[in-house]
Amino acid sequence: MPDHDHPAINLATYQRRLLEALHHADVDSDGYAIARELRADPLLAPLAERMGRWEPRSLETAAELARRWGRVDPATTAEAPHSDGTRDQT
Repeated sequence: MPDHDHPAINLATYQRRLLEALHHADVDSDGYAIARELRADPLLAPLAERMGRWEPRSLETAAELARRWGRVDPATTAEAPHSDGTRDQT
């Protein structure tokens, strides 16, 4: 998670990217694939090393939980761009 070590990372952007990656993970995706997708995101580049230390199984579990109960609320994340560079319209 973004912290004082990475002040350039917008929390809403980090949360949106993480939730998108978890939501878009295929049921058969492994944690390594999810981590690669997140580390490849240029907006999350300052966190790439930290994300590389995440346990792959924890990402698989998080993806399952996101598929079941996660949602993106445009009202709370409108300032964060989507992975395709677009933004929510308010």
